[in-house]
Amino acid sequence: MSNSDPGLLRAEVPQGLAGKRFDRALLELFDGLSGAELQRCVRRGRVKVDGEKIFRSNFKLRGGENISVRIAPPPALRPLPLELLHEEASFVVVNKPPGMLVHGNEKQQGGTVSDLAVERFGALPSVEGDARPGIVHRLDRETSGVMVIARTRTALKELRRQFMQREVRKTYLALVHSQPVDDEFKIDLALGPVPGEIDLQGIDSNGKAAQTAFRVVQRFGAHALVECRPTTGRRHQIRVHLVHVGCCVVGDKLYGRAAGLKIQKGAKHHMLHAQSLEFHDPDQGRRVIFEAVPPTSFLDMQDALEGRP
Repeated sequence: MSNSDPGLLRAEVPQGLAGKRFDRALLELFDGLSGAELQRCVRRGRVKVDGEKIFRSNFKLRGGENISVRIAPPPALRPLPLELLHEEASFVVVNKPPGMLVHGNEKQQGGTVSDLAVERFGALPSVEGDARPGIVHRLDRETSGVMVIARTRTALKELRRQFMQREVRKTYLALVHSQPVDDEFKIDLALGPVPGEIDLQGIDSNGKAAQTAFRVVQRFGAHALVECRPTTGRRHQIRVHLVHVGCCVVGDKLYGRAAGLKIQKGAKHHMLHAQSLEFHDPDQGRRVIFEAVPPTSFLDMQDALEGRP
């Protein structure tokens, strides 16, 4: 594929794609573009096969054709209202603030991590039938910290594979009520939905396997700062495992209420922060790690719990 003219993409159809529908072959040949963007190019006469404009995409290729796609000039870049930690052609890493949804749901559309990333970087890939462009993994709404977002379909598939195969190393920081008995400990207890509760997860021997390693970083009064390293990625995993040992995350309205705790004064959100994310670069294969400092609200709460002015 040539990019001497950045607005014109070219590719020769390999024999391995002979007999494949044109629209599906386009997705493989130009994986930096979304299916919707490619179809817009076809409808607007910006796609040529052997020099001829194509306005439909439901025919089959024979192999060996030369395809060109004239893409529209990118819009002026808007500042991303997320802290950008790193940018590559195939992925970006951001620091999600607490209170922001990762992607839209039935209650809220717009203003999510996915929406803001699309505004900043243009069309992002998604799995078929999945309306979460660029999203590789999730953080709870109130959890802050490091997230990786895919910019190409190849990166999306590879990064998701790494998460599924547990090749990604994740480190969180949590401010907790009470203090763990041991300085270091592991919890290997399966999780599942609590019957009769919409959002609560709980320990369930018939649920999905869940493992988390914990290390106490600092103890102060009736609280502690704990490092959490989940091996699996179950819903609310860290929060439920900490509740199990009597150490609910400070500010956790959902599990704090279930545990009979009052919400800590001044806690605007639960104090759980994704501090670092380590994975293999989807293009180069090298191991990379990205870190983010906890938000001011987290650090202020830590100061308050330590008794510092």
